[in-house]
Amino acid sequence: MRIKELEMLDFGKFHMESAYDTDSRVVLFLGNNEAGKTTIFNLIKSALYGFSPASNDKHPYSSWNHNRIEFTAKLDLKDEGEIQLYRRLLSQPKGHITKGENIIDLRNNPLPHVRHVSSEIYEKIYALRVEDLMELQGKAWDEVQDKLLANYGSKIIRNTREVLKELNEEASQIYKESRRGNSLLRDLEEEMNSLKSQRESARERQRLLRDYNKRLEEIYTGIEGHQREKVRLKEYMRRVKELLPLRGLLKELEETKKSFVYPEIFKQLLSNSLSKKEDLEERQKQLNRTLEEKKKLIDLKKDGIYRLTEEELKILDHKANINTHIKNISRIQTLRDIVSNKREEKRRIIHQLNYEGQKITGEEVSQRALEGLENFNLSELRIRLENYRRSLKEFEDTKGSIDYLRKQTINVTKPKVLMIAALAGIPILGAGILLNQDLLNIIGAIMIIAGGVAYGSFEIMKRQLEGNNPQRVQQQLLTNKLKEIEEKLMEKKQLLLNLFDGINVPEIVITNMDEVFASSLIKIKDDSFRLKELEKSLKEKEEELEKEIKVIDEFLQIFDAVEGSGDDKLYKLKELVEGLEKRVLVNEGLTNDLLQLQEEVKGIEANLQDTDNSLDTLNSALMTMGDGDINKGIESFHNNQRLQNKLKILDEKLMAIDNLAHLKEELEGLNSKENETFDDLNITKVEEELEEIEEGLIALKEEQRELQLLSQQILKETTIDEIESQIKLKEMEYEEAAIKRDRLMLLAEIIKVAEEEFKEENQPDVLKNAGAYFNLITLGKYTNIYIEETDKDPSIMVKEIDSPTAIKVTPAFSKGTLNQLYLSLRLSLMDHLDKEGLMLPVCFDEAFINWDEHRLDSNLQLLQKISEKRQIFFFTCHSWLAEKIEKAFNIKKILLT
Repeated sequence: MRIKELEMLDFGKFHMESAYDTDSRVVLFLGNNEAGKTTIFNLIKSALYGFSPASNDKHPYSSWNHNRIEFTAKLDLKDEGEIQLYRRLLSQPKGHITKGENIIDLRNNPLPHVRHVSSEIYEKIYALRVEDLMELQGKAWDEVQDKLLANYGSKIIRNTREVLKELNEEASQIYKESRRGNSLLRDLEEEMNSLKSQRESARERQRLLRDYNKRLEEIYTGIEGHQREKVRLKEYMRRVKELLPLRGLLKELEETKKSFVYPEIFKQLLSNSLSKKEDLEERQKQLNRTLEEKKKLIDLKKDGIYRLTEEELKILDHKANINTHIKNISRIQTLRDIVSNKREEKRRIIHQLNYEGQKITGEEVSQRALEGLENFNLSELRIRLENYRRSLKEFEDTKGSIDYLRKQTINVTKPKVLMIAALAGIPILGAGILLNQDLLNIIGAIMIIAGGVAYGSFEIMKRQLEGNNPQRVQQQLLTNKLKEIEEKLMEKKQLLLNLFDGINVPEIVITNMDEVFASSLIKIKDDSFRLKELEKSLKEKEEELEKEIKVIDEFLQIFDAVEGSGDDKLYKLKELVEGLEKRVLVNEGLTNDLLQLQEEVKGIEANLQDTDNSLDTLNSALMTMGDGDINKGIESFHNNQRLQNKLKILDEKLMAIDNLAHLKEELEGLNSKENETFDDLNITKVEEELEEIEEGLIALKEEQRELQLLSQQILKETTIDEIESQIKLKEMEYEEAAIKRDRLMLLAEIIKVAEEEFKEENQPDVLKNAGAYFNLITLGKYTNIYIEETDKDPSIMVKEIDSPTAIKVTPAFSKGTLNQLYLSLRLSLMDHLDKEGLMLPVCFDEAFINWDEHRLDSNLQLLQKISEKRQIFFFTCHSWLAEKIEKAFNIKKILLT
């Protein structure tokens, strides 16, 4: 490409009379500072790439006279011929190119022929200023490459090393391979583990709540029964004297005191000693588990410090197989979950069967009952039950009719007063005879005669009435019919009971069954079928799981030296593989980790020792109470607690009695006969029953209050659904974080690979070509340019012609040599960038003022060769340099004023 003509209608300080003929392979502009050299360069850039910024008010080269930008240019595109370019910037940018009769609208877009190089790269590479040639000092090749081919390619592209560093830092914040320090995934794992622990606690609370509600119902029933019995016994004891309950209380108090086992030791133990013992034992187990885990970690850390053993080499040899089996763990875990779910479902079905069996039989359903229910016919059950109930109703109706006839039958009662009158007349008559009293004789005779006659008349009337009563005949017929109905009823009842042969259902339940009973039978039958199908499916899945586990176990048998089994061992092998591959990096942190673990073990052991001492002290006291048997000691402790509660109740009852001292004196004066009388009245037994009822009521009410309080506390706790929601949210966050971390690591790897590929594809050619340029410019002193990779940053190396080794480029090099090295790299990069498109013009602004005469001459000779392929623009304010360029290229300078 060659720019043949520039005409500035309005561009910065230039106006419509400014036009320059640039139809030459080398164009030289000479002018003082502020003469417009930089304006000419920006005009060339705007001609090729358009306006930036595309705003007339913001553009730095808006016309000083007319507040606009407008210019034309003539360009030679070699094989495509000449084009006329026009660009203008007013309120909006406009532009077009004319080729013959064709006009192509550009607007503010770059020329199609320069799109292989961005405007930023063109400005930073194709425009060479003396200050740019100083930037090489102290910079390695990677920095130069990034700056020239990356940063200058786009305003938003950043250095790859900075990007990789930030990607790795961001990925480390999500997850750290060393697991030291905090990371998002680790925090999420801890939060999820905490939530899962809370979920188990919530499930336990739910189970407790169900148990509490069930127990509360039992307590309500128990309290009502106790209260009814208490009222009955109190009504009975209302008639008992005050001394009797006092005697029972005193006797029971004495016996209770004698029943204590090791009372002194019991007083020393706290009321919550057994719960404290359970807490200590649980803490002891937890500390032992933690201690064991820490010691295992210490062993692993110690093993990690050693060199590779034969076993470790074997592990590395099987790396591919280990990774393959690791991938299969998710399938095995899925099978485990399926087996676990099916086992849980089996347990639920069996529980449901037992529950339904309890409802209808009062006990769990036996295998024999299940087999009997498989062919159980519910339709036949309903028919036989209906037949039985119809017969039962007929029996009850007939029996009711008989009772009704009995009530309607006239029963004549003998008048006892007549018999008494007749019998009383005999002693009266005898007295009259003995006393010779006629009145008494008359009265006695009248009473005997009247009573006898009346009684005889009544007997005759009764026999007549009973002989003429038809209801007695009908009653006899119904009685005979009742016997026949009863026989049929027993026969139908037996048919109904025969259906339940082998199924243990009480007769009273069968004969009084309802729809709930039938529904329970259906559920039992359906659940029995589901149980068989589930057991078959469970067996298949268990066999499949066993097969998968067997494959892994057989593979894991290769590694006898590795502890663990199953998934844990496989994951441990994977961790070992990763650890062996990164042994050098890991060893740096192993020693610090080992010291920290040892300190933690010391703390755990000290805590464990304290726990053991506390537990031994408590167990020693309980063993003393149990005469060497700790279980017996616990039982004795419970018995003493119950006796202590009983003593408290007895003391409260004694304190409630008025005139206690006086009543005790009276009780001591009772004789044995009175005591026997008290025993005859069962007073002692009643007192004991009342005390037991009172204790039961107090215990039930106290338990009721405790259960109600516990239930209220449980209802205030977080529910399983809320915890499940939190777990799902955390799992989603964990999955998103893991995906993000994987993406970051993948992106970092892609950037690394891309950077390496770029270096492999571009650096050798660029360096080789730059070396050739450098050799020409330095008159053969330096032959080649190399890049040497070091632990820190790559370094640029150059080789002198007579030196067997290359030397590192440092700021100690002369400014001229550094300028020439940087120019060689720039020229090589230009050739590299233009290899797929047109050769774009290059501009030199005071680029050679620090060069000695010999190397300046050699450089101008080099630029002569370059000008055969690429148009060159020189900008300078030095007359001597302009004369040298004019002479070297045989051109005329363009003066800027």
